[in-house]
Amino acid sequence: MSIPQRPQSHSPFYRVIFRLLEALLFSTYISLTLILLGLVLYEGYHLQRLYPGVQALNVPLGGLILPQAVVALPQATDPYLAMPLRLRYGNQAWEVAAAQVGVRFDRPAMVHLAYSVGRGHRLDMDLWQQLAAFQVGYDVPYQLTFDQDVANQFLADLAGQVNRPVRDATLELQGLSVVTTPSQVGRVLDVGASRERIFTRLADLSGGAVELVVREIPPELPDVSQAAQQVKRILSGPITLRLPQDALYEGASPPGPWVISPELLASALHIEWVAGSPTARLIVHLDGAILRPHIELLAEELAISPVDARLEYNPAQDTFAELTPSRRGQQLDMETTLERVLAGAEIEQRDVVLPLIPQEPTVSAANAHHLGIQELIQPEGITSFKGSSQARMQNIATAAARFYGVVVGPGEVFSFNEHLGEVSAETGYEESLIIMGDRTRVGIGGGVCQVATTAFRAAFWGGYPIEERWAHGYRVRAYEPPVGLDATVYAPDVDFKFRNDTPYYLLIQTETDLQAQTVAFRFYSTSTGRRVEMEGPEIENRVPHGPDIIEEDPTLPVGTRKQVDWAVDGLDATVIRRVYEGQKLVGEDRFFSRYRPWQVRFRVGTKPAEE
Repeated sequence: MSIPQRPQSHSPFYRVIFRLLEALLFSTYISLTLILLGLVLYEGYHLQRLYPGVQALNVPLGGLILPQAVVALPQATDPYLAMPLRLRYGNQAWEVAAAQVGVRFDRPAMVHLAYSVGRGHRLDMDLWQQLAAFQVGYDVPYQLTFDQDVANQFLADLAGQVNRPVRDATLELQGLSVVTTPSQVGRVLDVGASRERIFTRLADLSGGAVELVVREIPPELPDVSQAAQQVKRILSGPITLRLPQDALYEGASPPGPWVISPELLASALHIEWVAGSPTARLIVHLDGAILRPHIELLAEELAISPVDARLEYNPAQDTFAELTPSRRGQQLDMETTLERVLAGAEIEQRDVVLPLIPQEPTVSAANAHHLGIQELIQPEGITSFKGSSQARMQNIATAAARFYGVVVGPGEVFSFNEHLGEVSAETGYEESLIIMGDRTRVGIGGGVCQVATTAFRAAFWGGYPIEERWAHGYRVRAYEPPVGLDATVYAPDVDFKFRNDTPYYLLIQTETDLQAQTVAFRFYSTSTGRRVEMEGPEIENRVPHGPDIIEEDPTLPVGTRKQVDWAVDGLDATVIRRVYEGQKLVGEDRFFSRYRPWQVRFRVGTKPAEE
């Protein structure tokens, strides 16, 4: 086995180089070791401390532990929190500090952010941040907090100087004076929006001016000037009501004028709030319901009823004459009057001409042919008053004349008493025999029942419905035959009535023939083709009259004997009337009469001859 040989030594130059390299490597090793040891010591020292060169708000924080750094910041933040802020709205302004509106520096957050410099990254990046901070410094950004509660409270207090209630315009009537108040736009400080503006403005610590956010609330009724002018115009004076030139009136001079006072207009004034877009408004008008009663009173004063004529018909010539003239009437047009008054209140010309509606009479000679009065309705009613006294005949003629020319309209009920009127000496009646109680006496108007009986028979045979009829207390020979077709009247309780149930007017003409001693009722109208049949009279319950009655009369001379009542038997009589149109029965009536027995009555004079 061979033993290796030691190489030969290099030259002295290379040995020197080798030695130098060995020394360099050793020194480098030592340096790196020292650097690493120093770095470990550096990092270990700053394990709980901020690295040198780190600062916040120009306050050096390097080498401080976290609590120390937090304590070191307040003095630096105070100037910023005292920074002035100008809040503005319109021509109002308020100077406040940032701290007053809840702005705060978040010092713990800033310290933690400073502590994070040089930590939390890769080793090379951390060392680089530490080196940069050490050489040129490292400013961490500030951190702000915003306390909304503080800001809200501050702005709520400020709202008392900004807010303003909304107010609608008003219109009030005090007597006849119009009082108005202007509207007011409401204001409300928008706390949330204003707070956000303030926080945004302070986020860069620059301060300055901030326009507050204020919401304006417009009034629903901004203006009432137009309504006020209308009210003033309505109440500016009275409204005068005048008659037209062709108006009818009673008296020597026309009535009026009439005045609607401003006070009455004020009581009728109605102001209504009407919602609209974009704003509401007031509508002013007069309440016609309040004015209407006053117009109604005026209408009653001005109303003149038309007067129908009493007609005389000449069948031979088919002509009519007016016994009493017809007269035009008038009626106030209520609705048009009210419209004119309401319109007159809105204009300067405040005179209103009253609108009158002419009321033409229904019955006149001019329109009689159009009423259906053209022929005699057969048979006529006629009775005899032979044997009557002169006074009784006079009364019959007077009463019958009251019905000459009377016109009964379609559907109208004829009342004997209504047209007869007052029965008295002043109206032309004389004393004659009348039935009163249980005897015949002398009284005013004897003979009127003869006229009523005649009218009843005309209506009976004309087929007109009888609405009211009363029989006499006892049988009157002058009205027989037949028994049961008489009628008595005694105003106001005992009347004779019939109804014109045809579509035509009916004219009554009477005739009293004093020579023939008859009275007649003639009905002129248009025949409906009616035919009347009578059955009866059926006589029942006959009661004989009693013995004669003799009475002493001190007004008659002795030896005078005067008969004042004539005997008739009592009985019940029933008459049946049937009314036909062609062969069709259209009506059937039963007329019942009960007559009590009537005795002969004599008056015997007892007055001495010397008297």
